Amino acid sequence: MVGISGLISKSTNKDALDIVQKMSKKILHRGEERTFNFTLDEDSAVVIKVRSHPFESFICKADTKGILLLDEMWQANKEADMPFEAYSPNSLLLAVNHEGVEVRRHSQSMRAFYYVESDQVVLFATERKALWEVTNQSSKSLQPGHQLRITGVGESTIIEDEKEEPPLIIRDRPREKVIEQLTVALKESFSRITGRRVGVLFSGGVDSSLVALQAQEVCDEVLLYSASSQSVHDQVAAASSAEELGMDLNSIEINERVVWEILPHLIYAIESAYLMDVEIALPFYLASKQASRDGISIMLSGQGPDELFAGYARHVRIFEEEGQNVLDAQLWNEAKRTHEVNIERDERAIAVNGIGSFFPYLSASFVDLALSIPSEWKIRLGPQPERKVIFRELARHLGLPESICISPKKATQYSSGSSRILMKSLVENVNGMRDIPRKRQKAKAQEYLNSLASELGMHNATSEK
Repeated sequence: MVGISGLISKSTNKDALDIVQKMSKKILHRGEERTFNFTLDEDSAVVIKVRSHPFESFICKADTKGILLLDEMWQANKEADMPFEAYSPNSLLLAVNHEGVEVRRHSQSMRAFYYVESDQVVLFATERKALWEVTNQSSKSLQPGHQLRITGVGESTIIEDEKEEPPLIIRDRPREKVIEQLTVALKESFSRITGRRVGVLFSGGVDSSLVALQAQEVCDEVLLYSASSQSVHDQVAAASSAEELGMDLNSIEINERVVWEILPHLIYAIESAYLMDVEIALPFYLASKQASRDGISIMLSGQGPDELFAGYARHVRIFEEEGQNVLDAQLWNEAKRTHEVNIERDERAIAVNGIGSFFPYLSASFVDLALSIPSEWKIRLGPQPERKVIFRELARHLGLPESICISPKKATQYSSGSSRILMKSLVENVNGMRDIPRKRQKAKAQEYLNSLASELGMHNATSEK
């Protein structure tokens, strides 16, 4: 949730401060602002503004020699002078001293970081919208497992940390021991939000239901939020699962009018005009907007088990046609890319409403353990193949009702109805959409979103993945 805007510039400190102020205003939703000013040995000005909310736990150490910022996704009780390697693989570190700026994005960090270089200035931020405000240049993304070192304007270096290898697949462990190890790792992840008041993005499926159940054990209050259109899977499943769990459900309706009203704000918030991103982000945005009105400061998401435990139909196909080793490798690759494909979008859809996000299944220890489990424990073939088999066993072990444990997987954009409602809204409001064949409407919808992104100044927004 922490937001960073900054630059290294050859211009005067006053000019640099004005530029960073414009950048920082674009991420007001990230919280209250702190400003840091330094001068490098070559007399370049360094200005950094950091935004955060009072409930957030990130490390900031500042003195006359420089600053060190560490955003570790709810990692508390750490010392700022520890070596970087001692921190969680989820962390993002920014350090400044008289020699320059260093940004290190750990191997499993879900925190995005972007930068733009020119002859006079280096701009950097945790959201691209801050960069869009002051430059038309396309930004570069710092990838997990990489370091960015900037010793002056025009003097930057990217360093890749030691190449991370896939975890060793361990097949000779008792199944019961693996379930217990998963339990320990998951409970340790949830311990980071002990005593808090939280919301849960709730669909009624096994992933979000287990999040709700575990949150109940450690949080002072847990509220469930589900955004969907009328009479769709999520509306029915969420209500049924909430009743089984004995928890109250806050239901938010997705309809054509609401979608049309929020569409520009939504695509700017998630920094993507890609149709599928918009479809998926819609229910998360609306649910967190209501949660913000209710005074919730942290929203929990069940994102992760599908990539870690083979939750998609394509995983069954790979397992059946290409074998377990290929699927093991596929899951590793998907887990490595989930920050870019899923988390950055979801986090921004939540953060724009002034709420922090927490992804309990994506703690480093849980991810590493999940990826060490052989895929034959995750897929069970048959007339009706089963997915996420061992994850559902974990849910049973932790006390989730059987009816929820066996609930089938449905993609968010279809189970919530957001895909259908978004298309209906565009057909009703975009000139020419109603007059073209249905099979061409999707392409036309993407064209409209791209043009809308251009009007909003989203210079290098993703329109495809």
